[in-house]
Amino acid sequence: PEVMAAWPAHPDPSKKMPASIVVERKISTQKASAISTYRVLKFCGTRFRVSDRRISTSSDYIKKLIARGKCPVVISLDHLKERQPYLTSDGIANAIDYANGCAIIPQNKVVESLAASNALQMWEMYEEISGQLVSLASMPQSAPFVIAIANADVISTSSRNTIYELASQIVDEAVTQPTFPLISLCSLKVFINFLMGKMLNAANVDNKKAIAKSIAKALVIWLEGRSDAEREHFQEIFDKIQPYREENIVNNLVTPNESDEFMSENEISVKTSAAKVYALDKKSGDVIEDYWPESELDIVSSRQPAGASETQLNHKCKTYVFQGAELPPVAPDANGVRNYRFVIEFETTKEFLSTP
Repeated sequence: PEVMAAWPAHPDPSKKMPASIVVERKISTQKASAISTYRVLKFCGTRFRVSDRRISTSSDYIKKLIARGKCPVVISLDHLKERQPYLTSDGIANAIDYANGCAIIPQNKVVESLAASNALQMWEMYEEISGQLVSLASMPQSAPFVIAIANADVISTSSRNTIYELASQIVDEAVTQPTFPLISLCSLKVFINFLMGKMLNAANVDNKKAIAKSIAKALVIWLEGRSDAEREHFQEIFDKIQPYREENIVNNLVTPNESDEFMSENEISVKTSAAKVYALDKKSGDVIEDYWPESELDIVSSRQPAGASETQLNHKCKTYVFQGAELPPVAPDANGVRNYRFVIEFETTKEFLSTP
């Protein structure tokens, strides 16, 4: 499945992340009859031989077929793919292992195993896997893996919300894990939207700022080295968290030299067609020229400091004030920051420059 496309089958054990999820089922110790009945489950050309008693006691789907008298020796499961797009032969094999007592499920097969437990209505297996995922979500080393699969439709809404809530509490540590950039775009977007909801509903500004900083940090790390098209998916998020971000929040995530480099490499020319420009009387602050139609914005005036001489006050000049400029959209840099540099040029007489 695409949610796990980039995920390693066997993560580095040095990262203290379990390579597999182990789910066990209690098997009856009652002695089996001398003659055991077996059935064959067939899926996409692969056949699985399984004990009739064990599969019927673990799968409600098979149990219902037997109860209706419509359960042949060879049971085709191909039609279940229509309702469970993540269903695979590996997932069914893990489900049969669980029916036999124990399934060791590699990380990159968890979604397929959940799909199999859903398709075969093996609810104990489903709950066991979901419970372990919830536990893994609270640990920084494993949280990226759980975030990566939580968006799959085989995860229940309640489990998904619990996973996101636990992961959000350790998100600053989770995003620094080497597996965090492996999360797919679609999975990350859902998790970031969850964090956005928490930010907007936070009780006070300090909490909003803390969550905004976590969101920015997560996106900066995930977007490193990615395409402009991928960055565009999160531009609206950056715009929304901007009011709650501390000054230079992204610069805090890189070295000072790197920060200066970002600025110098992203110099642009800004159009001022949307700016409000006024010519003000230096003495009174009254508008003497209005180069654009007046808006509801307040006029910012430049006044002389108290104690200025009469000569200075009588010397009138025009002070041009840029007001309410709407900057054109600019693609963000690797850290998600839109960088602008303004160059403002003034022309005046030498006599004015020599005025005290």
